[in-house]
Amino acid sequence: MQAQLLFNTPTIKAYQALTFKQFQAKLDLPISPKDNLIPIGINLLGRPIAFLLANLEDQKIHIYSLFVEKTFRRQGLASLLLSTLNQYAKNNHIKKLSLSYVINRPESHLIESFLQAHQWSKPIPEMFLCHVEGIKVVEMLKSDWMNRYQLPDKFKLFPWSEITPKEFSALIENPFYIPEYTPEFENFETLNSLGLRYQGEIIGWMLTKAYKPNVILYHNLFIKKEYQKLGRAIPLLAASIKKQCQYNPHLQGGIWQTKAHNKPMIRFIKRCLAPFSEEIKETCLVYKDVI
Repeated sequence: MQAQLLFNTPTIKAYQALTFKQFQAKLDLPISPKDNLIPIGINLLGRPIAFLLANLEDQKIHIYSLFVEKTFRRQGLASLLLSTLNQYAKNNHIKKLSLSYVINRPESHLIESFLQAHQWSKPIPEMFLCHVEGIKVVEMLKSDWMNRYQLPDKFKLFPWSEITPKEFSALIENPFYIPEYTPEFENFETLNSLGLRYQGEIIGWMLTKAYKPNVILYHNLFIKKEYQKLGRAIPLLAASIKKQCQYNPHLQGGIWQTKAHNKPMIRFIKRCLAPFSEEIKETCLVYKDVI
């Protein structure tokens, strides 16, 4: 069997079941190399049995998903997919691959053994994620933290979609945030991405993205340093959640994400979100040099 790059392949939709739900829509139409996505598949007599989907950005490749059908595991297919990706990276002068995986699960030690055998780096703590869904969201809306904290009059919430090009350029040109909290001017969820102004100045934001149908990813919550100890992040987050619930009658839930090093936010998630959570995940990041 051979692993093949699936650029401009009309039948790529057949591989949707071999990746995570949040990426399946990316396979609705053929993928071009210009899309910055790298699809690699293996089929047996036309039947998809293994698939790797990766993203190319800033001359680095990050693997979104790697899946082999259960019947065909332990036959070297995952290694074949990675070898094909490595060759693609080498041909395009890309030096680094990366991959994230969930830790503290029954299968985690198998993933770690596989990565170690293929000379990937030691795992680095990456993300902490909390998933709240269905009726638990309704219960959370009634919780104390969602309703206790109010913003003083000088602080004003606004839809992030209303930020002007001039305001956004000022944020980019004079950053008061570290790169991982860089705001976005596009590709955000307009439903409930919010900004926060103090006397007209933008001092924070809660930016969200569509994760999968009716589930929103809360991924970029930031408040300017001098206002962080004033408790402005919680009402900003609460307002964003309420917007989602108000405008989405088919609400299924949300995923709250923060970096592993953000200990205050992790404590908040464990204290206020975890009691309503369907699932809590911790991920690690690994790297590999292209050889």
